[in-house]
Amino acid sequence: MAPSSFLTFVLCALAASFIGVHSTPIAHQYEVRQATSSSALPPSVSGVPPPTNVASGTLTGSCTEYYIALPGDTCATIENTFGISLTQIIALNPEINSQCTNFFAEEAYCVSSAAITGPPANLVVGSLTPAEGCVEYYTIESGDTCNLVAGEWGLSFAQFVALNPEINAQCTNLFLGLAYCVAGTPAS
Repeated sequence: MAPSSFLTFVLCALAASFIGVHSTPIAHQYEVRQATSSSALPPSVSGVPPPTNVASGTLTGSCTEYYIALPGDTCATIENTFGISLTQIIALNPEINSQCTNFFAEEAYCVSSAAITGPPANLVVGSLTPAEGCVEYYTIESGDTCNLVAGEWGLSFAQFVALNPEINAQCTNLFLGLAYCVAGTPAS
């Protein structure tokens, strides 16, 4: 590439980055995987940090892959393309309502989480599983309490118990070394 062409490329890339256009540069910043649908879907994006256009309310701490929605996409597009259920989509993106009427184009949605592949081997009996709406787990360490764990994950005690129904009101059955659900939406 000639020096003037290279300079033009760099200036265009910087300008695109400055105004928020992510065509070529995103491939260098994230691992990109093309969707397998027959329609012309944008690439899904894997990696940390989340894209700048991540939808409000989307869980980013445990998300391992994002999808940037196109006009006309629905939750069914994500279900079919990524092989996840509506319950899982809502658990990963709690701002999406059960009718999926607030799913917007040009926003990035979480489509994969380590929790979707299955619960950890040290999951406490009674905690929600991915099929029941859990998308992230935490393993209890020395000194942890229910309120401490709930607070670290932005949950109230009641929300923590809803994700882990086996926890009693006094939280005397929180066990060291076992994993508990700390993010998700309990299936109704």
